Amino acid sequence: MRYTKDDVHKISIYKLLEAIGMRRVDLVSDDVELYYTPYRNDSEPKFIVDDLARKWYDQVTGKSGDIRDLARLIAKGADRDDIDGYIVRKANEYEKIQELRAMSRRLMEPETFDVDYDKIHLTTFMKALGQPKPLMADGNILYYKAPYSNDEKRTIAVNTITNCWHDTKSRKQGNIFSLAWHMIGSSNISEIKRYIVAEMSAMNKSLALNRTELEKTEIPKKKGKMRL
Repeated sequence: MRYTKDDVHKISIYKLLEAIGMRRVDLVSDDVELYYTPYRNDSEPKFIVDDLARKWYDQVTGKSGDIRDLARLIAKGADRDDIDGYIVRKANEYEKIQELRAMSRRLMEPETFDVDYDKIHLTTFMKALGQPKPLMADGNILYYKAPYSNDEKRTIAVNTITNCWHDTKSRKQGNIFSLAWHMIGSSNISEIKRYIVAEMSAMNKSLALNRTELEKTEIPKKKGKMRL
C-alpha cells in the first residue's frame, strides 16, 4: 500500500513511530501500546498510543493529540513546513520495510500448509519462545513470563486442558494464534502462521543438533587394572 496526503487521517500512529526507529515496549491492551517518548530521552516508557482512537498520550507532561500533533513534535528541518508530507513519507517507508520483511520470511521460513496448529500445545510453543519451564503451576494452570512484555513481573496463565492462555494483569487471552499476534504485532494470518512454524522449527532443529552432538560425544572407556 502507498499512502498519499489524502490518507493521513487513516495512518496509524505506530507506523510513524516504527518508521523513526521506535519500538513498542509493551501491549497494554488489544489497541493500546506503550513506547518510550519519541521526542524526549526518558529512562522509562511513558508514551501511550491508542490505535483504535488514533490518539497518543504523554504520561509525563499530560499532552495528547493525533498523528499530526506528534509529527509536529518530532519533525526536523524542512519537514516541519510540510507535516502531512512528512507523515506520508514515513508511513510509506514503514510499509516498504514490512513488505521486504514479509518477502524475506517467505523465502527463508518453512511452508505452513501442512501444519495442524490445533495440535501444537501452548506449553511446547512457550519452550520454543525460550521458556522451557513454567514459573509455577497450579493444577492444570501453568504460569509463564508474558513473552510479549518487558515487564519481568507480568505473567500469562496457560490452561493445559483447553490449550488457551490469558494475561494475569489484563483482559488479553486466546489461543496460539492470538499469542503469536501479540508477539509480532501483525494481524495477517499468513505471517502469524509463518512465525509459529519458524519458532517451532528453530526449536526442533536445536534439539536435533543437541542430540547429534550428544551421540558424537565419545564415552571414555573404563580402564582396567594393571596386572603385575
